[in-house]
Amino acid sequence: MNGRLEDPHDNFGGLVGAAMAASFSFVSLYLQHVLGTGPALTGIMFLPFALGVVAGSVPAVRLGCRLAPRTLLIAGGLLSRAGAR
Repeated sequence: MNGRLEDPHDNFGGLVGAAMAASFSFVSLYLQHVLGTGPALTGIMFLPFALGVVAGSVPAVRLGCRLAPRTLLIAGGLLSRAGAR
């Protein structure tokens, strides 16, 4: 390898991780500076999402070992779309 990520699944995972980190940053700034919530309340508002990430990490690894990446990406996209409604 020449220092680049060759696997497209690795590239996608990196993009998703970067988008999640950016969304945490911008949403926390929005909550504090636009809506006027304090830092402690903003942290409490992020707590359900953080607990969901922790709770979902173990089943995600198990499913990743059993299912094809294409199946997981399609299922994840559909779950994301359902959660956005």
